[in-house]
Amino acid sequence: MLQGSIQRGGEKVRVTAQLVETTNGAQLWSDRFDGDITDLFGLQDLITARIANTIGRHIAVDAARQAEKRKINPQAEDLLVRGIAIADKPQTFENLIEQEQLFRQTLALDPDNAEAWARLGRSLLHQQINFAGFLSSQQAKKKLRDAQQAVEKALLLDANNSRARFAEALLYRVLRQPAESVRANEIAIALDRNFAVARNVLSSALLDMGQPENAIPQTEQAMRLDPLGPQINTMQFNMGKAHFLLHRADATPL
Repeated sequence: MLQGSIQRGGEKVRVTAQLVETTNGAQLWSDRFDGDITDLFGLQDLITARIANTIGRHIAVDAARQAEKRKINPQAEDLLVRGIAIADKPQTFENLIEQEQLFRQTLALDPDNAEAWARLGRSLLHQQINFAGFLSSQQAKKKLRDAQQAVEKALLLDANNSRARFAEALLYRVLRQPAESVRANEIAIALDRNFAVARNVLSSALLDMGQPENAIPQTEQAMRLDPLGPQINTMQFNMGKAHFLLHRADATPL
């Protein structure tokens, strides 16, 4: 259950929100939002987006916990949700390998699942982007080939799936085609305006194109949308890199 309160002092507004487990009253998450009475719509968009991201994460984690209790003959959806839950943990090499395995198992049961194809592609591509040193040359080539096939399959099944477009953007980043990565990320964001990680990868592509001034607003928005997510370190890195390229050594972090 979502609970909250609103306080006003002069021209300032403070909104508090809590996500509560109804079965035992435990508080799962809480946050505070401060804004100006003259920009209520902007504050509303920020609150809605952050709550959507947080609730989505807790639902995935809880569903994965329930799936763990039903490990006897787990169905495709159970496997998919368990993989999604791991994606919301710190992205170590071991976690990415476990995601890959879970999404492959999902697809063995449900080969027309666009979401699973997209997330399989993402897990393979993040292995390439973040842990290339862990892979032999032959392994890297196979991972990239499998990732390309996964992205193509996801887009074929559902071209309007934001996760599929995001995986496509990651693929173009690995292939060193930043302009195409920008295009795919922009489509992903148009399909899901609260897609914080897509905004940050868009920022990465813009940095690759030498456009730090355009990258900063995307990372700022990503950090506002999901300040407690597992990708916050890469968001902070992008922000620092952008300011460094703009010779702003004294820039204040968001």
